Amino acid sequence: MQRYQLGKIHSIPTLGQLRSERLKAFLVTYEDGARIAFSSKAEGSDLWEDFDYVESVKREHRYDVYANLGYVPAEILHKDGWTLPCDECYSMFDVECWDYEEDRYVGPPVYDGTRFWCCQECHFAWESRATKNKKVSSQVKACIRSMYPRAYEISIWGETCNFKLPGMVGKVEWRFIEDPSHVYVLPCDIDLFKRLYPLDRSD
Repeated sequence: MQRYQLGKIHSIPTLGQLRSERLKAFLVTYEDGARIAFSSKAEGSDLWEDFDYVESVKREHRYDVYANLGYVPAEILHKDGWTLPCDECYSMFDVECWDYEEDRYVGPPVYDGTRFWCCQECHFAWESRATKNKKVSSQVKACIRSMYPRAYEISIWGETCNFKLPGMVGKVEWRFIEDPSHVYVLPCDIDLFKRLYPLDRSD
């Protein structure tokens, strides 16, 4: 067995660095827009999965540095000439944030990761609604746990809450705004649900 002198280890690559080295950035173009996507496949071959909608896939070397993030920040795309939709009003703006219909500047813009808001007012409105939705979500989940202690995988989409109960095939649906006094279950789960919760008034 040969004996060697252990050399100095200058650095050990992190998982993120290894991931970013494998992934490459591509510009995926559609009929009505485009996006930057990352792929480890040659020529981004896996990005053609939506073949009916994808028009082209081209390398974008300058965005390789964002592979570790998994996305290109909205602010970078804006500065590179992309036109982006505001996350609140959905209007399209270039980096100048100029409203050409009203001929006025609406900025300054606000950025957060992939999100972009054209002005402070839109950002405030979005944040206010998000905070309210988070509060409502917490209240709804607490309500579900009090009524159905064994509930799990609780999720909320809009004004509907879905959750699972042990032994049931499908999810239970609670439309807490439209029909708060009822829950909905799959036909195959009705008998079990009624045995578990005989006082429930659901149909």
